Amino acid sequence: MTKKLAALALLIVLAVTAAFGQVTFLGGLPVFDATNFANAIKRHVEMIKQYEQLVLTYEQLILEYEHFLWMAKQLPGLPRHALSYTPWRYSSSTDVYGTSGGWTQAINTGAGVIPGYRRATEPLRTFGAALANIPANQVERVKTDYATVELTDAANLHGIEVLGLQRAKAKANERAILELEAATLSTADEMNTHIAVLNKINAAGMMAVRASQDTNQLLVAVLEHQIAESKRRRDAKAADIADHASFAQEAANVSIRGLRGTAEVLSSFRLP
Repeated sequence: MTKKLAALALLIVLAVTAAFGQVTFLGGLPVFDATNFANAIKRHVEMIKQYEQLVLTYEQLILEYEHFLWMAKQLPGLPRHALSYTPWRYSSSTDVYGTSGGWTQAINTGAGVIPGYRRATEPLRTFGAALANIPANQVERVKTDYATVELTDAANLHGIEVLGLQRAKAKANERAILELEAATLSTADEMNTHIAVLNKINAAGMMAVRASQDTNQLLVAVLEHQIAESKRRRDAKAADIADHASFAQEAANVSIRGLRGTAEVLSSFRLP
């Protein structure tokens, strides 16, 4: 019985230690290596720690995955958030005598601006040889008045062209905006990936840049009109000042020549 117990104990030791390679044989007898066995236990403890760390990592990944699932949820009823819009309006005219049709076409398309404008406006003719018949002290005023009309025409032509070009591309712009809106409000998975969302954001940003450029062009056209009108008012004021100065000078000259009385001075006064 004692021999059987000894043999069983030996088998247990061999079974435990053989798994770690800690048993060697010397002269046919098994020899137990305590140092290697201690190192094996140490490695086993490290493996347990690694396993525990692996479990923590796995649990963290599960939490992150659940967070991604939550972040991927779409807004309920997203298509209902589509906004209504006001379509572009285009100019129209009856063109009874064939003078306004070219203007209307130009202001709607940006094409044929000059002939359309000239057909609908009073021609600006030159003085020609008649300029020599104008008093010398009035020639400069006549020339500046003429320049005012020229500058007004230039501002009008620019404004018509800018507005016409904006209207000409309005339908294409509306179609692009509607397509981007449909993509933005789509609930399809392929339209809501990370890259797809970034692409939609970039497209919206580029549309905003284009829109700002169009706005700047319209503002420039409006400013040009305001500058031309400001010149007209400035010239009128300058003419008033010149007339006042001439009136004062002529009145003084008449008094110096010996005329007496206000009625006499006023009745004999003539603008230069």
